[in-house]
Amino acid sequence: MRRPAILPLMATFAAAFGVAAPTGDRVHPPYAKIEGRASKADPITLERVGEVAPNSPQIDDWTFVRRVWLDLAGRLPDFEEAQAFAADDDPQKRAKMIDRVLASEAYVDRWTAFFGEIFHNFWQAPEALYRNAFHFALRDMIAANRPYDQMARAILTDAGKGARAGSAFNFWAVEGFEEEFRLDFLDDQVSFISAAFLGVQTECVSCHDGAGHLEQINKGLAAIKREQFWGMAALLAETHFYLPSVDKEEAFYQELRLVDLDDPGFEMGQGQIFEWEDRFTDGEYHAQSEAGEGMRPARKGGVIPPRYLFTGEAPKTGETRREALARMITADRQFARNIVNRIWRQLTGEGFVEPVDAWDLGRVDPAAAAAFDAPVQPKNRAVMEWLAQSFIDSGYDLKALMRTICNTPYYQMSHAGAKPSRANATSLSKRARRLEAETLTDAIHMTLGAPRAYFAEGVYDRAFHSAWALPGSEEPSGYWLYEDNRGVRPGQYGYESWDELFAVQWLTSELLRLFGRADRETRGARDNSMDVKRSLALMNNDLFNHELLGWEGGSPLTDRLASSIARGEQTVESALRELIMRVLYREPTAAELALFLRRYDANDPQLSLNNAAWALFNHPDFLYR
Repeated sequence: MRRPAILPLMATFAAAFGVAAPTGDRVHPPYAKIEGRASKADPITLERVGEVAPNSPQIDDWTFVRRVWLDLAGRLPDFEEAQAFAADDDPQKRAKMIDRVLASEAYVDRWTAFFGEIFHNFWQAPEALYRNAFHFALRDMIAANRPYDQMARAILTDAGKGARAGSAFNFWAVEGFEEEFRLDFLDDQVSFISAAFLGVQTECVSCHDGAGHLEQINKGLAAIKREQFWGMAALLAETHFYLPSVDKEEAFYQELRLVDLDDPGFEMGQGQIFEWEDRFTDGEYHAQSEAGEGMRPARKGGVIPPRYLFTGEAPKTGETRREALARMITADRQFARNIVNRIWRQLTGEGFVEPVDAWDLGRVDPAAAAAFDAPVQPKNRAVMEWLAQSFIDSGYDLKALMRTICNTPYYQMSHAGAKPSRANATSLSKRARRLEAETLTDAIHMTLGAPRAYFAEGVYDRAFHSAWALPGSEEPSGYWLYEDNRGVRPGQYGYESWDELFAVQWLTSELLRLFGRADRETRGARDNSMDVKRSLALMNNDLFNHELLGWEGGSPLTDRLASSIARGEQTVESALRELIMRVLYREPTAAELALFLRRYDANDPQLSLNNAAWALFNHPDFLYR
């Protein structure tokens, strides 16, 4: 369905960034044929793309380099590199810096954690076998910039031993290990898949038809019947947990695997299907449960044929049901919209649709929304659709999507003092966000010149040097070191004793929890808010104060600056200026510098510098991006 009012805007927007505009404005299949009023013209104009006045100034180089490293890599830029960037007069330096960040190891760690949160990758087995396998599989895919549709298909069709390298088994164990009733597992897995890959919450229609329940909540789902949801679950009915031999029960977690009964290469052999309900092991979805079986209302409907929830499409001849599901999901335009929305939110502070997993597919397209007599859901829909089409045309290239966003004037816009448009009056506050828990922790260590080594259960051949690199939200952990240190010695990782090593692991874990890291096990959302409790906790935090003061009374940074003053290599003012710039990534104001100079005690330079650093780490310009 073509919309003349939108396509010229999208072409103009596309031309501004040197890429081809989409040739049509596709709509989500279930609602493409809804008969209703003619679509209203999309009210968004190019001047409103940034949701701020078009004459808002661009950020300076120091702010840009800090922003792009924090957003894309979850860490501060190297200070000397930031200095060189600010002094560079190359007109292409910002585009080059974006590419530099996208090529960094920190980028890989940050976005591995991003997808680990979406897929709820948490500890599911002894020594975190499945979690770690999935973590490193995701990391390899991010490092290789594997197209996102290929990533999704690899996860959705993963089969084999859960503990093998490169396994996505934990994506299935999240629900499989929680449910004792087979049909509930299939239903839960469908809800998990639809939320993660499409941004659509389908739990409600797993229990009842949408009609009569969801009209005021989700127009699209109000039109869905429970039996349609069962059809989606039937696409998973051939998939089972499998033990290759009953003789290997003592190695249950190591040997357990995921298989598809409709895979021509699968043979049952001497193994057994490991399920809770024997009557559901024929590869079909039997909507025949009774009251009290599982947590959902009883099912009645017999054998349900496999169908894609949003189109009614059936598997093709020769493909397994999971292969069909993976093909259907990645071919759905909503698949691209969902990840574009999540990444736009990560980079700009607010998604086109909020919350990111609360899409109403009945309100994405103006024609469908008009038929429901409801407003279109996405803000700046034309920009969203342009980005989604650009993402599809790039071959689902995640780096290309991020590069496009970060090179836009909107991303590089200063929001200080900008006035919101009349259409989007609430968006300006979203750009300024508190540093994420992992970024906050790493930034303190990095700035003070005291990077830390962390340890994770089940990973005994390495340490992790960033909180973002840790494989789960249960880490860091030093508990396994009590029983078997695997050759680890505190000194080799910069710790003065076992006591310090254990203390830093525990205190870091507590700091990450306190400052709102996502809890993957409980599916607790990340919380980047700031309140009095968190402010006081940071001011008095044991880890923070230990890293600042160290065992000898100072950090590497403040030690160096104090020694530089003592040797006459720097004045007090130049040392304080450097300290402020290293923490805040900007020049100090005259008032700030004067205040720190008044507080400086020449009789105790080290204490003065420590106090100054403590104040700066509690400054909003450090805590927010």
